Amino acid sequence: MDHTKAKVAKLRRPTIVAILYFPVLITYAVIEVESQGGTTIGIKDIFANRCNTFQQKHQLGKNCTKLWELFLDSFANKTPCAVTPESYSQFFLEANHTASVADKSLFWAFVNPFVYNFSESQRGKYVTILDLLAGYTLNDLQWCWSIEKHDLDYVSCPAFKNCTGENEAVRSFWKANSQMFANLSTGVVFAMLNGSVSTGGAYSNRSIFYTVEVPAMTYPNIKEMRVILVHDPLIPFEEECVNGTLIELKDDLTRKNIKYICEKDPPEVRSLQCFLHPEYHNTSYCVSSGERSIHHHALWVLKNVVITSIGILLSSRY
Repeated sequence: MDHTKAKVAKLRRPTIVAILYFPVLITYAVIEVESQGGTTIGIKDIFANRCNTFQQKHQLGKNCTKLWELFLDSFANKTPCAVTPESYSQFFLEANHTASVADKSLFWAFVNPFVYNFSESQRGKYVTILDLLAGYTLNDLQWCWSIEKHDLDYVSCPAFKNCTGENEAVRSFWKANSQMFANLSTGVVFAMLNGSVSTGGAYSNRSIFYTVEVPAMTYPNIKEMRVILVHDPLIPFEEECVNGTLIELKDDLTRKNIKYICEKDPPEVRSLQCFLHPEYHNTSYCVSSGERSIHHHALWVLKNVVITSIGILLSSRY
């Protein structure tokens, strides 16, 4: 999961028209957005609406008002660059809940929003960090505190890279959440990585996947990682499963006795990519001897993708 100024993903799918024109492979992921501007306008109401929606669906019995207060207390009265992952400990103690993630956890770096389109198209095969209460509620929101105003700062929040030790409020939240998700995961885990990232590579040391999630994985809790390596066919640079930073990932996992398996652009990925991206249609990525026609791509996606809502949970940044 990694930083971006790019367009953001919808947490739940909007309409089929929106899907047709929505960009798929974006260089950096949403939930580590570099801070621009101030706190998301209406963040308290967005938090409450999302929390209550999640509660109604999953019957968790959580108190959303209490969760908001714990969340706010995590960074209130602190300068934006003095919020550590540990600052959110009380919030996560209250927000944590049981979830069936065994052999389903899907991690990622630099593939948002495609990872959500893909996860939903597979209908329950995967669980991402945004399928849990904390991630679902805070996805794509921005926040920081103004010491001078004694309130949320709606004007300006610093980018994490401008904070010593990267202890910026939003990034620290996602570090803590990623640590929790990695600790919760068991058995076989999956990781969707972008093989078209020329700076830093698919397993970039700038990503939370590299700095937090992989280090938190231990054997025998996690026995195997299956990497889904995705490429943008319009970008000439390609990192393969057996070269570049993927070798480092394999070595890191091997030292932990975790098995490494990697597949480049599997059929289900190509099918969805080619359906979502009309500009790919005339490339060898979509038109090849082993691929179905674009017509079949569309039928495959329409059969497997469940369109559950129209523009649900849109924040001001969507």
